[in-house]
Amino acid sequence: MASDPQPVQASPEMSEFEWGDLLDGIERQKCLVVLGPEIYTAEGQPSTERRLAEFLRAQADQLRIRVYDNGWFHSLPMGNESSPVRQVKAFYDQASPKGEEILRSIASIRFPIVLSLNPDDKLRRAFQGYSASFETYIRNEPYSKDLEPPNPERPIVFNMLGQLEDRNSLVLTYDDFYDYLKSSFGGNSMSPILISAINL
Repeated sequence: MASDPQPVQASPEMSEFEWGDLLDGIERQKCLVVLGPEIYTAEGQPSTERRLAEFLRAQADQLRIRVYDNGWFHSLPMGNESSPVRQVKAFYDQASPKGEEILRSIASIRFPIVLSLNPDDKLRRAFQGYSASFETYIRNEPYSKDLEPPNPERPIVFNMLGQLEDRNSLVLTYDDFYDYLKSSFGGNSMSPILISAINL
C-alpha cells in the first residue's frame, strides 16, 4: 500500500545556523528587508503576479494591452498607458489583511533599510506613526541629495520599482524595465548612501 505523499514545502526551512546569522545581522543593524509581491499572496492563492496577470487579462481587449504571466504588459495599437496603470492601481488597492499585518510588524521592528518591489503605498501606510525616510525610483531623475544614512530610529524605505501615483517612476512593462536599467546604471536612481548601506 502506497503511503500518502508528503506536502511540498513552499520554501526550505532555515537551519539553526541561518537563523543565527539572521539574528546576528539584526542585532548589528546589518540586516535589510526586501519585500516582493508575494507578501500579498495568501495561503492557497496563486502568486500575486499571476493574479495581477489574470486581473488585467480579463480587461485586456478594452485596455488594448497584451499581458505577460508576470503581470507586466505592453500597449497594443490604439492603446494608452493611463487606463492599464489605473487598473494595476485598482488591483493593488484591494485589501490584503495578512500582508498588511506583516508590513506593520516589519515597520515596528525598525530595520534600518526596507526595500520594496511593490508599487503600492501599503508599506508607507504601515510606517505611519514611525519616523522614516521614503524614497522611490523615478526614471532618469537624480536621487535625493539630502538623504541621511539609515538607522533604526529613521530607516530608509525605498520603492525600487516606483509608486503607482507617479507613472514616470513605475516599472510595469519591459520598456519601463529597460529605462530602469539605463537609469540605474547611469547612477540616477539611488543615493550612494543607500547603495553603500546595502553593500555593507
